[in-house]
Amino acid sequence: MKALKYLLVLLAGASIHFSFSPYDFWPAGIAGLLLFCSVIVSAERPKSAFFLAFVFAAGFFGAGVSWVYVSIHTYGEVPAFLAIIFTSGFALFLALLFALPWLLYPIIGNTTGLRLFCFPLFWLLSEWLRGWLLTGFPWLYLGYAHVDSPMSGWIPVIGVLGTGLLIAIAVAAINFALIHRSTRITGLSGVTLLMIFIPGIMLSPVEWTNTTDTQIPVTMVQPDIPMRDKWNPARADEILLKLEDLSSDAWKPGLLVWPEAAIPFVGDAADPYVEFLNSLGSQSDTAIITGLLTYDAERDTYLNSIAGLGKADNIYHKQRLVPFGEYVPLENLLRGTMHFFDLPMSVIRPGPGGQSPLSFDYLGESFLLAPALCYEIAYAWLVREMAADSNMLVTLSNDAWFGTSIGPWQHMQIAQARALENQKPLLRVTNNGITALVDHQGLIVEKVPQFQSASLRTMIEPRTGQTPFTRHGQLFSMSLAGLMLIYAIFRSVQGHRFQKWLV
Repeated sequence: MKALKYLLVLLAGASIHFSFSPYDFWPAGIAGLLLFCSVIVSAERPKSAFFLAFVFAAGFFGAGVSWVYVSIHTYGEVPAFLAIIFTSGFALFLALLFALPWLLYPIIGNTTGLRLFCFPLFWLLSEWLRGWLLTGFPWLYLGYAHVDSPMSGWIPVIGVLGTGLLIAIAVAAINFALIHRSTRITGLSGVTLLMIFIPGIMLSPVEWTNTTDTQIPVTMVQPDIPMRDKWNPARADEILLKLEDLSSDAWKPGLLVWPEAAIPFVGDAADPYVEFLNSLGSQSDTAIITGLLTYDAERDTYLNSIAGLGKADNIYHKQRLVPFGEYVPLENLLRGTMHFFDLPMSVIRPGPGGQSPLSFDYLGESFLLAPALCYEIAYAWLVREMAADSNMLVTLSNDAWFGTSIGPWQHMQIAQARALENQKPLLRVTNNGITALVDHQGLIVEKVPQFQSASLRTMIEPRTGQTPFTRHGQLFSMSLAGLMLIYAIFRSVQGHRFQKWLV
C-alpha cells in the first residue's frame, strides 16, 4: 500500500508537465494536483509528508526539465551517462526545495480537514520558495498552463503564482467533497469552485490597459546560427551578412529586433559594428534593438546586454543569470574540469538593479520597451517593475542550447504569461525559435517556425496603463495565504476538530 502511494504521486507529478506547452492540456495539471492532494492529505507525520512531496516533485521535474539533458550532452559535450546524472541531480535538487516546506504540513494540519485547508498554502509556499532560493528557478509554475484556459482572466489580476494558488484551492475543495460526502460539504465545494472559475471566465475579456491606436511596423530576425559557429571569429563576417540580409526590408521608420548576443564580437571588439548600426538606424529612422556582450571596464566584467541603437536609446544589462550557462558556481573548483564548465558565455556577471526601460521614437512619438534577456522572462517581479510605465515588452533569447526539446516551448509560454500579467504586447526574438509576436492577452499572433533563417514582419500596437498585477504584484495572493495560515495555526493550536466544524 505504501509503495502504491509513492507510485501514484510519482505519476501524478510526471503527468502535470502535459499541462504546459507544447502539450497545452491544462486539465492534466489539475488532475495531477488532485491526485497528489488526495494522497498527501493522509500524511500524519512530517517524514511521510516530506517523502511524498519529494517523490511527487521528482516525477514533476524529472519530466518537466528533461530538456536540460540536451544542453549538457549535445552542446556541453558531456558524455551521456554524466549528462543523465547531472540532469537527474538538477531535478532531484528542485524536488528537495519543493519538499522542504511539507515537513511542516502535518504539524500545522493536525487533522484531515485542516490538512486539506492548508494544502493550497503549502503549494504556494513551495512554488514561491523555488523562485527565490539560491537565485531562484521560477519555471513550471502551475499558473503558466492557464494562459489560454478558463482561468486566464485571473492572471492579469493576481499573476501566475496567484492563479496557481486558486487552482490548489479548487483541488482542495474537490477533495473535501470526495472525502466527506455530505450535502453541506458538496455545496460548499461547489460554491468555492464557482467562485474560482466563473470570475476567471468573466475577467478574461477585461481590458486593463489602453490602446494607443498606433501601429508600428516591426521586423524580428531569427538567423538560426549554429552554436558551433556563433563565437568562431572566422564566421563573424558571415553571421553579420546573414543578419543584414534578413533585415534588408527593415531600414525605414519602425522597429528592427535582433536576438540575444546577435553581434558575434565581445566587449570593445563590437564597438565599430555597433557604431555602424547606430549610424544606419539614425539615417533610416529605424529603431534597432539587439543583443550583444558588453565589457564593464570599472568592474572588469562582461555583461549580457540589450542595446537600443539608431532611433532607439539606452542599454540594459541582464540581472538574473543562468547557472553554468552564463556563470559557473564554485568557479575556481569547476572551471577547466570539463567542456560544460567552459561554455562560451559562462563568464558573464549580473548587471545592476534599478535599470530603466529602453526607449525609441516612431514618427515623432516616444515609446518605452520593458526588456528581459532569455531566462529573466521567468521572473514576474522583474518584468513587472520594467513593464509598469512601458508600452510593450521585448525579450531576446537563444534557445538553441535546448535543440528540439520541450524547453523552448515552455520558455515561450512563460513569455506569454508575462504579456498577459501586464497586458502589454510582447516581442520575443530568438536565434532559432520560437520567435513570435504576443498580444496583450498573452496569445501568439504570429510566429516563425523553429530552425529556420527568417524574418517576421508584422505590426505592434503599444499600450498604456497597468493591470492590477502590475500595480500590486502578489499582494492579494500573499494576503489571502497569510490569512489562511493564521487561521490554520489558530485552529491547530486550539486543538479544534476542523472536520467536526465542517460536518
